[in-house]
Amino acid sequence: MGYYLKPYFQKILLTKHPVTYVDCFAGAGKFNDGTDGSPLIALKVISDVLAQSKIANTEIKSCFIEAHHYDQLNKNLECYSNTQVVSGKFEKNIGKILRNNLHRNIFLYIDPYGVKELDFEFIGSLAKESFYSMELLLNFNSVGFLRVAFKAFGIDFKNENDLLEEYDDSLPEPSACTITANKIAGGDILSNYLPQFKTFEGLNAFLAKFFCTYGVICSSQDIKSTLKIFETEGKIIVEGNPATTKAGKPRKFWDDKKVKIKWNT
Repeated sequence: MGYYLKPYFQKILLTKHPVTYVDCFAGAGKFNDGTDGSPLIALKVISDVLAQSKIANTEIKSCFIEAHHYDQLNKNLECYSNTQVVSGKFEKNIGKILRNNLHRNIFLYIDPYGVKELDFEFIGSLAKESFYSMELLLNFNSVGFLRVAFKAFGIDFKNENDLLEEYDDSLPEPSACTITANKIAGGDILSNYLPQFKTFEGLNAFLAKFFCTYGVICSSQDIKSTLKIFETEGKIIVEGNPATTKAGKPRKFWDDKKVKIKWNT
């Protein structure tokens, strides 16, 4: 993130308009191992940029929103000036913060614990106020989104290797997940994607397209583990040629590549 912020601040100061940097899910400021979190990384970049800037009357003020580690964050940032720490949820506070910073250059860093806060319409509405400019850096947790979307389809998507969200480790019922997934996607996810899940080939094509667009979200071993669960639950049918292994046992897709996999409709 520091590599992104430094050139941004150096360039945006040339507008000679003040800047407000907002970290919408700031955390504690430091990780448990003592390394800097996003707030300290940003503040150190800002200090360096201002110290090196030759532009008169430059101003960069910072605001950090944190719902769970406010006291610790406040303590970690107490030596920095022109900094505000706000206790509470992003969606409850961001509107007021932005209204108090009109006609400025705005930088929003949105790195949520999960994905439930990423309401497509709400995020889009943030740029409608009268700002000189607005920059948005958003970290999208694709695995978290798939967990919500798959739950909407009635599929329990679990990945033991996931770095699951600290405060988003439980999901509502499928109907509520449908509403959440639609808000995040900015459209009707069931109507758009449900037909693709009726066949294994469709599911595979959807995931392949997702991987190509957003990057790899899980390893081949994770996919194999998921397919193994699907076979055990009867959601897929494995056809081997021959149908049994040399030991006379039914052929499983993870035993041999020479199998066909069908979605059990």
